[in-house]
Amino acid sequence: MTGGPPQHEAAVRAIVRAAVFLAQTDGSIAESEVETLVDSLRKHLGATVGPEDAPDVTVSTLIDEARKARRLRATVTEADYLSSVAKALDGPLRSAAVAVAVDVARADGKSSAAEGQGLARLCAALGVDVPSLG
Repeated sequence: MTGGPPQHEAAVRAIVRAAVFLAQTDGSIAESEVETLVDSLRKHLGATVGPEDAPDVTVSTLIDEARKARRLRATVTEADYLSSVAKALDGPLRSAAVAVAVDVARADGKSSAAEGQGLARLCAALGVDVPSLG
């Protein structure tokens, strides 16, 4: 990641963690979900912090961050994982994280009960309203 304030680089990592959390709730992360992550993160982060302050994020960087997020999720409790996401984000960025996570979860064309429950837990941890997955 290059450009943008350091807190926005931390926000990118947290948003990727939020998206990986929700994408994994149905048991796997589809290729379409990874592809959506890139476009959705750029769109929502740019709209939230402004294009001039958004870090330049490459596809390979996002894939690396997603891999790190998956490894982290496998080694800590869900509460600790979601807490780490929440600590890295403030108000508008929390909403952006949920928007990216929802876009990613929708990308495979399926919406499961597990994803709905995961979305509720993610939103509770971030203190934001739960949007529809449908």
